[in-house]
Order: sequence, then C-alpha cells, then structure tokens
Amino acid sequence: MRSFLILIVVFTLNSSQLFGCDVNIFSLFSGTSPNDEFSRRTTEIAQVLKNLGQNFSSSEKSAPIIKELMQKWIEFSNKYGQFPPEWAKSDQRWRDKFADLANIIGEIHKKHISDPMQTHIDAIKLSRRLSFLYEYMPMNELASFLMKFPANFDHLWTSYYEQNDELLKTSVEQILKHSEALPDQLPDGMRSLARNFVFSVEELQRIARSDRPFNSTTLYLSLSAAETEFAAINQKLANLSVTEE
Repeated sequence: MRSFLILIVVFTLNSSQLFGCDVNIFSLFSGTSPNDEFSRRTTEIAQVLKNLGQNFSSSEKSAPIIKELMQKWIEFSNKYGQFPPEWAKSDQRWRDKFADLANIIGEIHKKHISDPMQTHIDAIKLSRRLSFLYEYMPMNELASFLMKFPANFDHLWTSYYEQNDELLKTSVEQILKHSEALPDQLPDGMRSLARNFVFSVEELQRIARSDRPFNSTTLYLSLSAAETEFAAINQKLANLSVTEE
C-alpha cells in the first residue's frame, strides 16, 4: 500500500510531462551532430508532437497543430523516406519504419475530433517510434544506451493496450535489466533520479507478476510514472549538455 501511495505522489507531481512528448531525448541522440539536417527535422516533429500532447483535448487547438505535423511529416518523408542518411543505409527496416509512422499520423488526423484521448496516445507513440529512426546513427555510449528505452516503453504500452500478459512480463524484465544498469551510465549527481526510475520499474515488475495486472488502474499509473521518471532523466541530461556548451 505504501509503495502504491508513493507512486501516486510521483505521478501527480510529474504528470505535466505526460501531456507532451519527450523532445529532450532527440537532442541527446543527435548530440554528436546537433546541426545535422536530419536531427533538426526530427526534433521539430517531436516539438510539434509535444504541442499536440499539451492541446489534444481541444479540437480547435489541435487541428492547426495536426496540420503543421502533417506538413512537416510530408517534407521529412519526401526528403528521407526513400533516401536515408548515409549512416541509415544499412537499416533494412527504414522504409517499414516510415510506413508505420505515416500510419500513426493518419490515425491522428482521422480521430483527433472524435477521440482526442486516442490522439494523445498516438502522439506519444509516434514520438517514441520516431526515435527508432536513430537506431543506426553513430552516437556516444550514453545516448546509445538510452536508445533502448523508447522501444522498451513502446512494448510495455503495446502490452497494456492489447492486454498481452506475456508481452508485459517479457517487456518488464527487459526494461528492469536496462534500468538497473542505468545509474552507472549517469553522472554522480543524477543518482537520485536514477533510483526513482528504478523504483518505478520495480513497481511495474511487481504488478506484472500479479494474478490480474490489467484489472485496475495501477498498471497505467505505474507505466506513466516510469516514463515520466525517464523523461526527467533526459531533461537533466539535456540541461547538463547545454551547460557544458
């Protein structure tokens, strides 16, 4: 009971981050080439998704944001969909990734008035999967390690919405393995943030091992809390990068 109450507090204090997408992670991925055109364009799309996540409940506000999203996506897709950057030419799933992203954008456009909550869910999913395009980009050791987490969260949320117990269990074990290794990758001053994140993932593991993990809101809250804690780590790392510059 105590751990659940702590979880609620963590979620409440950090819930504002859940209304937008994690733009910071894109700057961390592209830190070795911040002026790269590909990185600039993906970060712009992520920023539009963040704006959409913060305004999804109002169709009047979300409509122009979705129009901007589609315009930026068309420009981005035309430039890179068939002609990937040099570092991505060995990615055999490159075109499949673009097709998946295009499908999600189509769903956002189709449902933003009739189902704004689904628009919010899809906007955050799109942000996660946009990061998959960076899979083959040369990056430093920390950024490469952080690359694992958007895929982890994507699998976890897929298991939640599909109520797939087996996928939930395997995905939780995978993210727990990565989260336990994360503190050693971070600066000493970020150990408390890392501990918060590990706590959130351990809570996920506890729920995943229960008899009926999908039968309450606890799993949703725990997933949201864990992703919020991860976003807080990225925010801190991004701020440190700016300070060092």
